Amino acid sequence: MARLAIARGIAPPLRVCAPVERAQGSRRGLGSGARGAPPRLATAALSAFVQAGRGVRARRIAMAAQTAEDQKDHKDQRPKLAMTVMGATGDLAKVETFPALLDLFGHGMLEDAVIVGFARKDKTREEFHDIVSEALENSHVCKEMPELRDSIPGFLERVHYFKGSYDSDESMAELDSFLKEEEGKLREGPTLRLFYMAIPPFVFPGAAQAIRNKAMSDNTRLIVEKPFGHDLSSATELQEKLGAMFEEEAIYRMDHFLGYEINQSRSGLATSFWSPS
Repeated sequence: MARLAIARGIAPPLRVCAPVERAQGSRRGLGSGARGAPPRLATAALSAFVQAGRGVRARRIAMAAQTAEDQKDHKDQRPKLAMTVMGATGDLAKVETFPALLDLFGHGMLEDAVIVGFARKDKTREEFHDIVSEALENSHVCKEMPELRDSIPGFLERVHYFKGSYDSDESMAELDSFLKEEEGKLREGPTLRLFYMAIPPFVFPGAAQAIRNKAMSDNTRLIVEKPFGHDLSSATELQEKLGAMFEEEAIYRMDHFLGYEINQSRSGLATSFWSPS
């Protein structure tokens, strides 16, 4: 199945997606010769990571975590990372997002980071770890790179759980306090806050507004995934709402359903054509 990577410069001002093929049991399209390698991937560590052919979501997270300071290959000059995965108990987070984060962690990309799983369900941290651990053990990342299973315990030490409502100012204020506490346990220096929205698209604006109101740092970015609208009108409306709250440079999009309906229609046509009358 075609996976999606971000290609800049297509239909501005939106940062949109272009398909990248991913072969069964291997990673393609992101290594040497990949189309449109983004200029943000400039550090030696990230360049090596991309050349090694990492997965699309891992690459996307790495791109969003880049800053101007990352042009210097000295980790003590790069910001710490506080990443919140919204929708942390859903299938998308378990099947794709957390495996991508393990991929980054296992290759030394999350040395100064704290990760918070944000969801509405009542869970203890231990219960959440059990869910994530099982998902990681069975993930495509660990099947393709079995050695990453050894990194799961260390990865989970960085993963916390937070229960709240995505569009609630009260929940975001509590999350902000929690993040400040955990950020304080990392090394000295600035912090980049990254919010990964593995939640339904209709929740994006409310969640973004709550983040804007109560959980901002000096450097805050969003990754929005799932269908970015179902047509031009809905995509434009969503863009306008997010654009009113965040600068374009702070918004990263990955629409893994791009072209989904078209492909469904083609599949249906092919089935009808070849079925016996």
